[in-house]
Amino acid sequence: MRLQIYEEYAKVYEIFSNHYDDYNIIFRGKTDENNYLFIVEKFFFRTSNRATLTALLTADGDYCNAVVVGSGGGQGMFFKFDWGASGSFENSILGILDRKNIRYRVIH
Repeated sequence: MRLQIYEEYAKVYEIFSNHYDDYNIIFRGKTDENNYLFIVEKFFFRTSNRATLTALLTADGDYCNAVVVGSGGGQGMFFKFDWGASGSFENSILGILDRKNIRYRVIH
């Protein structure tokens, strides 16, 4: 999912970091002067599934561009279904932005 977020990208990164602080954060940091990379993982015991979320935030003037990719997988060789976990994880970003009253636009 691609987003144009009408907020300074360092603030968006901090909001994401604070929200996902209880998850297994694989990587979060500034990759260069204009980009933040954020990778988080969560394991669901009930279904023995894991889901990951990768977000790349890029400064673009007064707003932030974001590319968000969710992924999920089951257990074992034949059960690598995410059962909607990746889409749910991706859409959680929209909920975070809505709760913080941050304007954004989904780019298709």
